[in-house]
Amino acid sequence: MKNYGYLTKKIGTLKSSKLFLMQTYKDCYNYTMPLRGVGYTNYGSQQSQDSNVSTANIYKANKYDATATDACKQLASFIISNISPSNLRWFDFDIAQDPTIRLDWLDKTADLIWREIHAGNYNSSAYECILDLIIGGQGILFQDMKNHQLHFELWDTSSCYFECTVKGGQVDCVYREYSLTKQQALIEFEGEDIPDAIRTAGDDTNIEFIHAIFPREKGEYGGMKELKPFASIHLLAKGGVCVRESGYDEFPLAIPRWVVIPNSPYAFGPVYEALDDIKTLNQTTKFILQNAEMAICGMYGAVDDGVLNTGSIQVGPRKVIIMAERDNMWSIPSTGDFRISETMQESQRQQVRRSMMVDQLTMPYQQGTTATEINTRTELLRQVTGPVFGRLEEFLQSVIFRAFGLLLRDEKLPPLPEELKDLPQLSIRYVNPLARAQRNIEVQTIQNFEMSLAQTAQVDPSILDVYKWDEGARAKANLMGIPEILMTTDKEFAEIQKQKAESAKQQHDQALQDEIAVKSAGKAQAGKPVEQGVMQ
Repeated sequence: MKNYGYLTKKIGTLKSSKLFLMQTYKDCYNYTMPLRGVGYTNYGSQQSQDSNVSTANIYKANKYDATATDACKQLASFIISNISPSNLRWFDFDIAQDPTIRLDWLDKTADLIWREIHAGNYNSSAYECILDLIIGGQGILFQDMKNHQLHFELWDTSSCYFECTVKGGQVDCVYREYSLTKQQALIEFEGEDIPDAIRTAGDDTNIEFIHAIFPREKGEYGGMKELKPFASIHLLAKGGVCVRESGYDEFPLAIPRWVVIPNSPYAFGPVYEALDDIKTLNQTTKFILQNAEMAICGMYGAVDDGVLNTGSIQVGPRKVIIMAERDNMWSIPSTGDFRISETMQESQRQQVRRSMMVDQLTMPYQQGTTATEINTRTELLRQVTGPVFGRLEEFLQSVIFRAFGLLLRDEKLPPLPEELKDLPQLSIRYVNPLARAQRNIEVQTIQNFEMSLAQTAQVDPSILDVYKWDEGARAKANLMGIPEILMTTDKEFAEIQKQKAESAKQQHDQALQDEIAVKSAGKAQAGKPVEQGVMQ
């Protein structure tokens, strides 16, 4: 058995470098969704699932306002529905060397991959991954093939540690800590050379493992599992004994990040930006509830005169309180001002929603608003928020290219046409709602120019010849994400134009012949020979 003890040392170093971020991540989760952040709350300790839930409930009980939680859900829903909607194909393929080449294979392949992605559990897994992105700044989505179908698995960010091969580049080295029972380990690593440490462990013992994924220096695409471009090594956390060594042809993890911390592979999300306001709002709401309790239940003062035991008084309905004098107990009016507290609370709620961009996602309804105005405002909304999500293209690119490789090896993609065998490199063109909203500016510019030419043509029709109308239509279709199957190819378009020209010529010739025939018939009825009429 190989020993990868150096990986356990590396994990120790990476854990130390991430330690200073743990408290911040813990606060971000505890003030929004405590149950999702139990890994940070119980960091460094081994607790059962029941204990994790109990710990999360404690923090949830100390959360008095749900504004931040609702904002996380709304923002995650907006991102998913605008970058990878399940009811609309959100990407297309281009030839990297020549994006003008359009073939049915590109459109059919993109459509098949899109359907396979959403046929699995992508929708639910991606939504939860985006929630982690918003709260903790990054999410981890594992992608592989299971029973000839794409399968996605969300990894806990608290148990994963990152590295970047290229400084400031994308994360391509991930080290994950996880635990299995003895029975789970025997099933998981069936067929492998299982170490004695697993076989001799108790049935109820949790065995700690490390899963390391990193690029190999001389990896070979499509080669043996020990030689693939990305290594995949499972080893025991104690001793570093290898349990399974294999590899991946593509990086199997999609890791979206919000705002990357300088000189670090980790990131912070919008919850971190609003964390101070979230804490203040939570404390303000707590004070309001306490003041409301006093206003509803009342507050009393009492004289300790030896008869009235102030330590055992319980005020409530059907209670009898023994007092020597009527004035020995009295009601104290509440001095809190609910108007000020409610104003502060509403102001802080707006600030939290503004920091998390939720106020930009909500379009206020006004009576009499037309459908055109709603569409225009929606497009403007997407254009404003679109640049914020530019980094999410890393996430989508990882999902698409990994799915392409898995489906290609599973022989689910259509065969590569002859035209593309010398052009193997593909690029992704996003046609999701956000991408389309950003491209609508270009579409509108082209349309405005065409309208200007049409108006000028009323004075000088020859001005229409300066513009390639067919190329303009193709450019707009490409920007708007029109499926390629609906567009004619250059060869088909040329054939159609040729047929139209021939048909127009035939109609013109037929019209001339009909005109000559009519003239000849008229002259014949007038008693004049055609020849004489022609000579004259």
